[in-house]
Amino acid sequence: MKRIAYIASFLVGVNAILSQTLIIRELLVNFSGNELSTGIILCLWLIGGAIGSLIIARILLKKSKESVNLFIKSFSIVSIIIPISLFLCRIVKALFHIPVYEIIGPLQILYICAMFLTPLSLLLSTCFVICSKMLCDLSNRKNAMGIIYILEALGAAAAGAIFTFFLVGRFGSFQIIPILLIINFLFLIIVSIKLHKKSYVLIFILIISAILFSFKHLDFIQAKSQTLQWKGQRVIKYVNSPYGNITVTEAGNTLSLYENGSLFFTTQDEAFNEEFIHLVMLQHAEGENILLLGGGVGGMLKEILKHNPKKVTYLELDPSIIDVAKEFISDENKSALDDNRVEIIHEDGRFFIKRTGDKFDIIIINLPDPTTLQLNRFYSYEFYQEARSRLKKEGILATHISSKESIISDELARYNGSVYKTLKSAFDFIEYIPGESLILIASDDEEIIKRRPDILIERFDNRNLNTHFITTYHIKDKYYSYIRKFFKERLDSQYKKAQLNSDFHPICFYYDLILWGVQFHPHLVGFFNSIINITLFHCLIAILLFLVAVFLIIKGKKQPLSSIVTLAIGTSGAVAIGLEVIIILSFQVSYGYIYEKVGLLIGLFMLGLASGGYIANRFIEKIAKPLRVLSSIILLFSIYTLLVPLAIKGMGYIASSIVELLFYTMIFLAGMAVGAQFPIGVAILQKEKTAASAVSIVWGSDLLGACLGTLISSLVIIPILGIFQTAILGFLLCAGVLITILAFRQRLQL
Repeated sequence: MKRIAYIASFLVGVNAILSQTLIIRELLVNFSGNELSTGIILCLWLIGGAIGSLIIARILLKKSKESVNLFIKSFSIVSIIIPISLFLCRIVKALFHIPVYEIIGPLQILYICAMFLTPLSLLLSTCFVICSKMLCDLSNRKNAMGIIYILEALGAAAAGAIFTFFLVGRFGSFQIIPILLIINFLFLIIVSIKLHKKSYVLIFILIISAILFSFKHLDFIQAKSQTLQWKGQRVIKYVNSPYGNITVTEAGNTLSLYENGSLFFTTQDEAFNEEFIHLVMLQHAEGENILLLGGGVGGMLKEILKHNPKKVTYLELDPSIIDVAKEFISDENKSALDDNRVEIIHEDGRFFIKRTGDKFDIIIINLPDPTTLQLNRFYSYEFYQEARSRLKKEGILATHISSKESIISDELARYNGSVYKTLKSAFDFIEYIPGESLILIASDDEEIIKRRPDILIERFDNRNLNTHFITTYHIKDKYYSYIRKFFKERLDSQYKKAQLNSDFHPICFYYDLILWGVQFHPHLVGFFNSIINITLFHCLIAILLFLVAVFLIIKGKKQPLSSIVTLAIGTSGAVAIGLEVIIILSFQVSYGYIYEKVGLLIGLFMLGLASGGYIANRFIEKIAKPLRVLSSIILLFSIYTLLVPLAIKGMGYIASSIVELLFYTMIFLAGMAVGAQFPIGVAILQKEKTAASAVSIVWGSDLLGACLGTLISSLVIIPILGIFQTAILGFLLCAGVLITILAFRQRLQL
């Protein structure tokens, strides 16, 4: 029966990571995922897990003495809920009568996730605690609980690796889930046979038969869910790639291609394509060598070729975008992709600019606004400096961001001002063209600000450009002096307040986040603006007040042990998530967004959890004073939190191959430091509580800490204070917790 407990915990990890990954991918399609929506999703998942561990599991275990029987029931419910949750998350807009084109606000995301995501994470966490009780009933060994933790982490790491390197891009969600369910119910049949539960065996055999029968109807289920997900539009192509979902829809005479729910291009984008590309290309006297980052497949590449360049290097990270688009775009756009002057490279734009030795006349950045930390890399001072080094002497860089021509709020002006200021800090001269998309053109050549728009009109006429929308009148209108003056005044009003955007201080991402939040909750504009003014000092005061409050609460308790362990584990969980974000963000700055490598980083963190848990668990029976050991691990972890950003800063002086290995090592060690605390925390609590109760407290505390860390670090602290001050805060928080533990050590006598 011990083996059953081991396999059960491993399967819980597998189900947790696969269901979480698949459901989150579906939700992000509906939420047009920015960092806040991702943060809300992860927080609701973690909160559900904490509730399941701290409350539901303990209630169920008190009512039932048969832990194995309880696991069978709980895990079978999990297996039934997974496909239902997946289907509901896919059709969520249809369920709530939200039009496909409408962006879902933060509060809507909150209650949708609470309804369709939290129950599943709650039950999975409950199953984990029940697994520990199963093993506890069969073994009196002190390290038994740690084994469950290790196996769950290994199951999560294995499932993550299989999904990242094998399943994604090859199989859809409704192909993966049935296989997972068959594995689950086959395991439940084996367990039921051992318990002589014949009725359970019969039920599970019938369920497996139904799943096998459903394989014949997977295409129907897939088509029906797609129809509901894109209600009002006809789905003509639906593809899952490693980078997300790609959907092509048809409404009337318009074809639209969506990437992860965000509109990538439509056949009606021709007006903007012409405006942006020609206003940029006309800035240069002879643009011969062009670099285009993103979005060329929708028509921009065709417009660039009208200027007769010698070579165009087109970077598109996801090859599936071009493969899918080729089936539906016009013959002109297909010809542009196949033109022998065009070189298509499937690589992260940031990484390409780092490694290429080519020099370009024009670099065009056609990417979405910095809605995520990953996208923010293309709006940072460091990126602009790297791009500048790849320009010829008279070369120009062009980008565009969301804006307005006439009504410009302070928040929008500050966001535009941040990008403008960052670009200005990297280049000598900046030209701007106001509109619904603000076009920014940068160069070290003064020519880009001379004779505008007259020189552009001359070049337009001389090049005999065949356009449908842009004309000489249109060019004059874009340079209308009154609009430019008004826009510059609004930009100047927030220019001093707007901060410089950098890789390790991604403030522009937060400015964009404010715009998104204010769009749905304008009454909270004061709250969002006040957060921008947070300093390291404010955070230090908050940490101090938190620690004082915790100290007073613990001091008033007769049995403070549980509170001490909860504080230690929760804090480590929060700081570890912040550290994980710092490492992954820094990796993307150095190597770009490479799906497999980011997946490897997350997998190494999970493997680190299992390794740390294994090492601590191996020696747990020999540890006489576990609280002292826990304190030592927290001390080392706090120092490590400071060392990571220092190591990242010093990587510029180390060979690239070694740097990549260092990133993998750093995230693995971060996982080890957190994983080692679980068995020790459980061992400490077993002085007062049952093994299952100890597991539920430690597991729940870790999830709650991770929840807070996800929201606070990635959405507030890192964007506003930067990674170095974030690391300082993590160090001080751990140090404060360590002091609190030491203050009560003699009283606890552990």
